[in-house]
Amino acid sequence: MVDTSGSIEENQPRGVVNLQLIKSFLTNIVESSSLFIARHLDRVALVTFQKTAKIIFDLDEGTSLTQVVNGINLIPTPYGESNIPAGINIALQVEFLP
Repeated sequence: MVDTSGSIEENQPRGVVNLQLIKSFLTNIVESSSLFIARHLDRVALVTFQKTAKIIFDLDEGTSLTQVVNGINLIPTPYGESNIPAGINIALQVEFLP
């Protein structure tokens, strides 16, 4: 779950783009970890939230390293207010509850 509200762009040091740092961090985690991303092994989902929440890819779609990295690159430009409950709710309802 990634915060894509406007607040992540506040108080950035000069020359730093927080969204790019987030994308790089997530990409580094999936590329350098001991995850075995595949349909019947480790699966990954990505939910973003701002005023509303959005599923970038769900557990059935994040089944290869390429799909996960491509999804990370689709994280939208930050704007708007933070709505953490919306992110949690969509993640729970779509990803983990029957």
